[in-house]
Amino acid sequence: GGYTMRGLVVLVSIFLSLIFVGVWLDELLLYRAEWFGSYTGLLKTLFIHSLFAVTCLCYYKAIVTPPGTIPPEWKPQGCLQSDLERAKQDAEDKASHGARLGQRKRKRRRKRKE
Repeated sequence: GGYTMRGLVVLVSIFLSLIFVGVWLDELLLYRAEWFGSYTGLLKTLFIHSLFAVTCLCYYKAIVTPPGTIPPEWKPQGCLQSDLERAKQDAEDKASHGARLGQRKRKRRRKRKE
């Protein structure tokens, strides 16, 4: 489960890194003098690599971190406890009504088969 997902994330990150390095080397070889011969080139290099590192870290954290849950004590603003209880009861009624409908449909199917 969890290790498989992390392994997949690492593989995707390695794949993206290889693409980044390939594009970067192509750019670097074309404009070698500009990148190596000035402080501007050094600053661009550091900036681009920093952005790439942060992007990889954010991707990893977004994929591996569980989404979380709504805290049990949370209530929408302006909503009273009675409103919440009524909504919960309505949801339970709909669920039980759906279950009853499902039972009726199964009974009808059995009767048709007989």
